Amino acid sequence: AYEERICYGPSAANAALIAQGYTYIGYKLAIPSPLQIQGSGPIPNNFYWYQPSQYNNSPGWPNTDEYLVQLTYLLVSTVGLHGSHSMSPLTQVTVSSGDTTNIVYTADSWYRIGTFVSNGRPVPQAVGASQYVWSVSSIQNNYSNNVTFSVLPGSGPSNVPNAWLAGFGQSESAPFNQTPYNLYQEWLLNLNPYTSNAINFAVDGIAVTGSTVNVSVRLLESTNNGSSFNVQQTINGTLDVYRATNLEGSWTSVTSAAPGVIFDTNGRKVFTFSSPTNSFYKATVH
Repeated sequence: AYEERICYGPSAANAALIAQGYTYIGYKLAIPSPLQIQGSGPIPNNFYWYQPSQYNNSPGWPNTDEYLVQLTYLLVSTVGLHGSHSMSPLTQVTVSSGDTTNIVYTADSWYRIGTFVSNGRPVPQAVGASQYVWSVSSIQNNYSNNVTFSVLPGSGPSNVPNAWLAGFGQSESAPFNQTPYNLYQEWLLNLNPYTSNAINFAVDGIAVTGSTVNVSVRLLESTNNGSSFNVQQTINGTLDVYRATNLEGSWTSVTSAAPGVIFDTNGRKVFTFSSPTNSFYKATVH
């Protein structure tokens, strides 16, 4: 199709438009500029101005009851990470005037629609949905939709954060493997909840110099039933070291490490503190 910017009316009044590259097509009585025309073809004369009583090729004289029609509209759709739309892989399409169309927006597992803006206006009914069908009947405008996705808020099964479960790339309906550890324990130790895990967790070294004690705690994990172990540096629980003067007595917390990157590249965390001699030590994650 041919597209051209045109202006009409008194030539002096259109001087500024002509300077901007508009094509001057005549006086056209007192109808104001600029003008949009409809049709198809490689040159302006293939276009026509629609009139109820007749068709005049440009640059004919218009009637006072003349009106203009736009034949197509542009539909633009952009989506953020962790979701998709049914236009994919396209981000824009041309829709014929008067057509009905729709776009399906779908969030990935463990995600929901976070924001939905259409032509600058929020679409609140879409927010929080895992899928939303946006539609328009008898399209008469250009549309631009922008959609983002957010991780499912709050906690899921066993009070485990949904944001953590989302990191494993599994669907929300995928079963958890809770042998030998339950889901909450796997979250504490940052283990893959969809595989069978084994761990090696122990106090593996105690050094005492005077009243200064160094306690080494090590955590390794295995996803192949203990055939090999890998370092686990980050956990979601708090690592605590306890002391007791005898194994039948009560245990007292000595020191701890907050959730996060706790263990070194060898899977060890060394605590240094002052403590009475002749003590027993243990470590826990909670």
